[in-house]
Formats: sequence, structure tokens, C-alpha cells
Amino acid sequence: MKKSVKFLSCLALCICLFTCAFSSFNPDAILGSWKNEPGDRSMEIYKKENRYYGEITSSKDEHKIKTGTMILRDFVATKYGYTGKFYIPSTDKEEDAELLIQDKDTINIKVTIGFVSQSRKWIRIGKP
Repeated sequence: MKKSVKFLSCLALCICLFTCAFSSFNPDAILGSWKNEPGDRSMEIYKKENRYYGEITSSKDEHKIKTGTMILRDFVATKYGYTGKFYIPSTDKEEDAELLIQDKDTINIKVTIGFVSQSRKWIRIGKP
């Protein structure tokens, strides 16, 4: 009897901790201004009808990518992050991408083309 009470108590605690850990995910945490790790581009991520979009707000090389270019399109929150399309200026195509929150001021955008994927780090500009 005591073993089953301990087991049920432990199970209830685990369920509570698991629920709390995943319920703290705030999909709007990515909203705001971000700069890429080299610091030559910045973007603003905004929300429109439950989807997230990212637009270039400054670029040191306007020949590669112009200010105002939409680089994140139709991102939706998933269980572990976000999925959507990322615009690649060198190919002038949109590719499947995944956005993951590393911490409150860092995101990683992983673009996959076929069997090859590449990640880029973006750092928050200012306060969230």
C-alpha cells in the first residue's frame, strides 16, 4: 500500500513538472529586432494571423539583400520551436527552415536543402 502511494505521488509530481516545463513556452518570444552573428544584417520579426514573419531592416551589403526583403515567411509554432520558409538571396528561393530559441536573446535558424542543412545564429537587439 505504501509503495503504491509513493509511486502515485512520484508519478503526479513528474506529470506536474513535465506540464509546467512545456506550458512555459511562449510562442511570441521571438518577436522583436534581431541581428545576425556577423552583425551585417538585422531583421524585425512580427506576427500576423498566428504566423511569424521576418523582414530585413538593415543590411551592410544592399547588393546581396535589400532592406525590406522578407526572409522569414509563414513560421508557425511547433512543439519544439517554429517551422516555415526562409528566403535565400543567393538562389532567390525560399527553403524549408526551422527556428529554435537558444535562450531569450539568441535564436538559431536552420535551413535544410535536400540532405544538407546550415544554421545561423541571430542575437536580439535591445530588450524583448
